[in-house]
Amino acid sequence: MKKLSIRSLGIGTKITLCMALVITLSLGALSYISFSYMANMMQDSIKSDLVNNDVKNNAKFLSQQLKSYESDVENIALLQSLYSMSWSDQKKVLSQAAQNNNFLNMGIADSNGNVRFIDGKNSNVSDSDYFQAALNGKTAISDPVSNSFYISAPIKDTNSKINGVL
Repeated sequence: MKKLSIRSLGIGTKITLCMALVITLSLGALSYISFSYMANMMQDSIKSDLVNNDVKNNAKFLSQQLKSYESDVENIALLQSLYSMSWSDQKKVLSQAAQNNNFLNMGIADSNGNVRFIDGKNSNVSDSDYFQAALNGKTAISDPVSNSFYISAPIKDTNSKINGVL
């Protein structure tokens, strides 16, 4: 049996072997780089999809929760004890309603936007969109304010006249 050595190979064969080795190594490196790039792209896509689904689910939950709160406020505004615009009567009802509905605070605004809150604070909301909407007979929700929302509803008397805003 004859031992084969690289020195005994012809120049053409040596060049062919070197080229085959370079091509094989280059293809291996390109395959690894392509695989790594695609794996990272797939991971990023999966993460993005998960985040988008979380955001959509959270937005849907928040929307449902706000609609529920809006309905609660509308029902409270229908209570006859609020029609009189007597603060002592209203404060008792609102304190109980706030506790029952887990509201941070509640208040009644007169037609000029002067609000009395059950926590004893006063404010003027005459320039706010949600107050103006309630004066026009519509329930409204404010933009977020310090991780909270203001929800307003008109307080109407038995003749459907708007006496104030909850």
